[in-house]
Amino acid sequence: MALGKRRREGQLEAFVSSSELPQSPGHPFYTALNRLLAENDFDSFVETLCASFYAGVMGRPSIPPGIFFRMTFVGYFEGLPSHRSIAWRCADSRSLAEFLGLGPTDDVPNHSSISKTHKRLPKEVFDEVFQFILSVAARKKLLWGEALGIDSTTIQANASMKSIVRKHSGKGWKDYAKKLAKKAALDDPTDDELRQFARTRPEKKVSNATPRRTKGARGKLLSRARRELVERSFAHVCDTGGARRTWLRGLASVTKRHLMVAAARNLSTIMRVLFGIGCPKAL
Repeated sequence: MALGKRRREGQLEAFVSSSELPQSPGHPFYTALNRLLAENDFDSFVETLCASFYAGVMGRPSIPPGIFFRMTFVGYFEGLPSHRSIAWRCADSRSLAEFLGLGPTDDVPNHSSISKTHKRLPKEVFDEVFQFILSVAARKKLLWGEALGIDSTTIQANASMKSIVRKHSGKGWKDYAKKLAKKAALDDPTDDELRQFARTRPEKKVSNATPRRTKGARGKLLSRARRELVERSFAHVCDTGGARRTWLRGLASVTKRHLMVAAARNLSTIMRVLFGIGCPKAL
């Protein structure tokens, strides 16, 4: 086999036949996921759901809802934490473009368009999409049980605590920390002393005492199930799905993003049961 060399310079051809364009065989995971979504008429559902938030005839064409929500799912499956990284990844991958339903000459939506669509659609739309994915799981007989498990974590924001101020008073973190230090008999602390006090103040410690209800036989059983099912799934959402950190502003925007990450996690569970793989990286 002869050594191939990449062309350093070359004139772009003015016309290329579509039959000469390189074709992607498609990723088996995304191909199966598209079949699952088509089987449940996902595109018609989200287009009907979002129709009232767009103008009927005026304005340039928007990102089709089916493409927008697929791109949010890609964020989980590829571990991408921002709209910008999702847009870049989809533009670089022919198999992802095929998953989105884009042809060789179609442009991948820009990250700014994704962000505007994310802001335009209210939280209720994302709730409905989340419920739709749960209904798919219910039709596949994958939902059962009577107990609900809850887990929580802190989300790293692309912001500094020292730049945050309260809206009603205009006071920032330093004012709040000085107030607590004064109550603890620490007068006029330096910045280093204030940071040390904020890290070690007694009120910041969280009790890990086990509630009485978890000491019984049923409580222990539920505690084991919570660790296996709830905490493990939540770790996948935060770490594998790229949801540990956010670049969005406002609780509503963060909530909408995490609803879609959790919906993608549920899709992953459905795919694992039906096809034996829960993410594209498993192949």
